[in-house]
Amino acid sequence: LEVAAELEHNEQVVSLCCANLGPAGHSEALNAALAAVLRVNKNGSNDNSAAVLLSKGADLRGVGDELRTAAVGLLACSCKRVVFDKVVEALGDRFWVVHKEEG
Repeated sequence: LEVAAELEHNEQVVSLCCANLGPAGHSEALNAALAAVLRVNKNGSNDNSAAVLLSKGADLRGVGDELRTAAVGLLACSCKRVVFDKVVEALGDRFWVVHKEEG
């Protein structure tokens, strides 16, 4: 699952890989795949895979603190409301942070 999640624009394969997985018995695998996606996500190339994993039950609190950014909150907007609410809760104040590029 992690290998599939790291590949750009591979959300269909990620979805197939976790079709029979759920948070009750597979939270570690889902969280590890989410962390892998967030580490390699550049310019939204893996946003859909992250959304798939969040929708399948990956918990943002189960990934490293450095991966919990406002950008994850933005991509969670494409998920169901219950998933979005969990992401906002996990991000706390970071959800409302807007990052400005320094030039």
